[in-house]
Amino acid sequence: EHTKEREELKRELKTKEAKYTLAKSKLDTLDKEYKDYVAKHKQLLNQAEETQRAIFEQQKQHRSLEAQIKQLKLQKDQESDMKSILDDMREELTLLKEQNR
Repeated sequence: EHTKEREELKRELKTKEAKYTLAKSKLDTLDKEYKDYVAKHKQLLNQAEETQRAIFEQQKQHRSLEAQIKQLKLQKDQESDMKSILDDMREELTLLKEQNR
């Protein structure tokens, strides 16, 4: 009778060990998947931050270029105004020369 009990206990132990091994294997798999997920998440966050920084930098450059373009247009307008004034003065000078003849 002791032998039967002992055999039964051995079978139960083997069954429990097998269940434990299976559960441990599943847990290890889940743990690895979770760690991979966390690493990937971290990587994506870093990538997003990097992209955001690049966008911000491009916007800054864009604003700077727009300001330069405005400045150049203003300068061009001023030069055009000066040229018009100079042309008017030349015309006036020509008229004055003709009047003095």
